[in-house]
Amino acid sequence: MFESFFLNHAMEFDYDEEHKLHYYELYQKFHDMFERQLDLFCDSVGMTQPEFMKRARDATTHDPKAKHYMDILLSSVEYDTFVKLMRLMRPVAQQRLMAAESEAKSEAKFDSPSKAAAKEVADGPGSPKRAESKNPDRDEDELKTEKGSK
Repeated sequence: MFESFFLNHAMEFDYDEEHKLHYYELYQKFHDMFERQLDLFCDSVGMTQPEFMKRARDATTHDPKAKHYMDILLSSVEYDTFVKLMRLMRPVAQQRLMAAESEAKSEAKFDSPSKAAAKEVADGPGSPKRAESKNPDRDEDELKTEKGSK
C-alpha cells in the first residue's frame, strides 16, 4: 500500500531545492493513510496509539535492530523525510513507467494484426457470417455465371 503510494506519486517530485505546495498536499494524504493503518493495526491487537508508541519506545531501548526500524518508520511520517523518500523512489517509478509504456507499445503492435487475423478467419469461407450473406435462393452455378459475365 505505501509502496504503491510512493510509486504512483514519485514522478511528481523533482530535485529542486524549493518544494512545491503539491508536495505538502501529498504528504498530508500519506500521513492520513499512515494514521489509518496505524489505527487499524492498534485496533487489531487491542491497544491505543499511545500504548503502541510507548511499547515501540521501550523496544528500541533494548534492541538496536528494533530501534533502527522504528526510526525509519517514524521518520517517514516527517515531511522532510517523506520528500526524500519520494525523490529516492522517483527512479524506480520512472523505470516501471518506462517498462509499462514499452509493454503497452509491444501489445498494441501485436494486438492489431492478431485481431485482424482473427476477424479474417472468422469471416473466411464457410463462416456463419459469410453463409448468411449469401442469397439462399441462388445456387453456386448462378454465382459462377454472374462472375463470368462481369
